[in-house]
Amino acid sequence: MIHRPRLTGAGTTRRLAALLVGGAVVAVIVAAAVHILRGPLPLAAWLRHPVASLALSRGENPHPIHLRRPPAAPRSALAGR
Repeated sequence: MIHRPRLTGAGTTRRLAALLVGGAVVAVIVAAAVHILRGPLPLAAWLRHPVASLALSRGENPHPIHLRRPPAAPRSALAGR
């Protein structure tokens, strides 16, 4: 008689769930590595500032500067004519 492993049970379900979760984690890590290596920024920039590098790789400015208008200066005497 040939012994066949059972395909049902708590142990098999746990192993299948662990395999699926492990596969998903590996897929996310590989996708992140491909995004970093194919991106416009060097790897050193990613390691120093990962959040800013992600924003910059998506085309966003990670450190925006808010411009202000200078105070209104009085007009010259010739401008009023």
